Amino acid sequence: MGEERDPKRMYEELLSYYRRYYLQPRRFLDREIAKRVSAGMSWEEAVASLYREAFGVEREAPREEAGTGLDAALESLKGAESRQQGLLLALALAFTLAFLAAAVSGGPSAREQGTEASHETRCRTRWAAG
Repeated sequence: MGEERDPKRMYEELLSYYRRYYLQPRRFLDREIAKRVSAGMSWEEAVASLYREAFGVEREAPREEAGTGLDAALESLKGAESRQQGLLLALALAFTLAFLAAAVSGGPSAREQGTEASHETRCRTRWAAG
């Protein structure tokens, strides 16, 4: 099958591959590696095994290194964009919840304010009369 591939490079290629299918590709990949290491494989063997499963066989090094670098950069940007969208969604949700909580637990309603005012008026009237 030719020369051995660098396990770190295979890991990065797997990570790039899993970004297409998983929201948290690094977590998924690390868990899969941990399962295999627990079963007795070394980290390098686990990565090579996952690489073979994902790509069929150990691929030869790509001829166009510049193209691979650009693909990796594009995948990285896509991942950053999805993380940014997730952060914006979380912030919007937090502001919505804060707004709803403020609306629900806000000051007394107009009806309650009217009741308090009429109670105050009654007390003054009784005090003045008595």
